[in-house]
Amino acid sequence: MAYTIFGGTAPLVATWLITTTGSNLSPAFYLMMVAVLGLAGGLALPETSRISLHDVQPEEKSAGVRVDA
Repeated sequence: MAYTIFGGTAPLVATWLITTTGSNLSPAFYLMMVAVLGLAGGLALPETSRISLHDVQPEEKSAGVRVDA
């Protein structure tokens, strides 16, 4: 989703920013803003490096069928 939103619309946004601001550096500031948002999102994720995948219980399916490991 993020690639579609930010990567797919980047040329359109870059052209609009240059036209609106008159500065060729405005797409660079857009890229820095998106990078900061990505960094904030990555830092908000919980740390899971020390959690064993074997200890995690599988979630029950929405149909009520239980999947055992």
